[in-house]
Amino acid sequence: MKGIIEAFLRAPQRVAQANWQGQVIWLKKFMPKGRFGFVTLRDLIARSNRNPLYFSTEARGPEQISGEIKRLRLLRSRGVHVPEVLAHGEQWLVMSDHGASLRALIEDTTLSEHQRLRLLQDAASALAQLHKRGMWHGRPALRDLTWDGEQIGFVDFEEDVGKKLSIEQCQVRDVLVLLHNITRYSTFSTWSTEQVVRYCEQAYKREAPEAIWQQAVRVVNSMWLLYFLLWLTQPVSGKDGRAALRMLRFMTSQRRRILRRALFYLTLVGQLLLLNRLLDI
Repeated sequence: MKGIIEAFLRAPQRVAQANWQGQVIWLKKFMPKGRFGFVTLRDLIARSNRNPLYFSTEARGPEQISGEIKRLRLLRSRGVHVPEVLAHGEQWLVMSDHGASLRALIEDTTLSEHQRLRLLQDAASALAQLHKRGMWHGRPALRDLTWDGEQIGFVDFEEDVGKKLSIEQCQVRDVLVLLHNITRYSTFSTWSTEQVVRYCEQAYKREAPEAIWQQAVRVVNSMWLLYFLLWLTQPVSGKDGRAALRMLRFMTSQRRRILRRALFYLTLVGQLLLLNRLLDI
């Protein structure tokens, strides 16, 4: 394994797959992402909105790797289906293979639509079971969930969520991230995207603490400004932005009230600007 690690550390890739003693392994190393300005902006937005779910939770520096190692070992010791840490250094780690990513599987047209929907429902159920045990993932995007032919697994634990959020907030964030990804990448002909989200919602609610889903809905209903901005910028917001808008629509029970409130504040700001202009004349 030493030769594989040394070659990987010299390579430009941050994550790589390799074969060692007849088994697939994954290598990962710390590389600066250069997003400090974006992270700082997110934190400022979070403070101004008093919504901790907007906080950036990406670990900075080499602690990305050490933090991920700790979480992998902790979760594995508690019976959660995560990769085994085979070797590690200060800025790198080697993990066992954990199956195909759900992102790849739901885009695999050789699988039937019923099989792909079942995988998404199983993912929602697996996340609910994790939450029921008082744990969380941090960023359960479909690329960070796996299927090994038997069960759903979790990978990629760089998001340092627990340092800024409570357990409930971590779990609510998990729900929103997963549903956003399901909305973003689901392309079924048998069911609409909203139906797929509803099926996954039901799978989650069957296993999860009831309070987490209720709190997730309350958080969505409080995001009236984000909802309005996404609605206003639909033509230029990209696939992620449009998926976020649809996900918020699916979850919110107060869509019209949110738009009325946003329009009220927008009108108020316009009137204040006009009044200020008139006073300057």
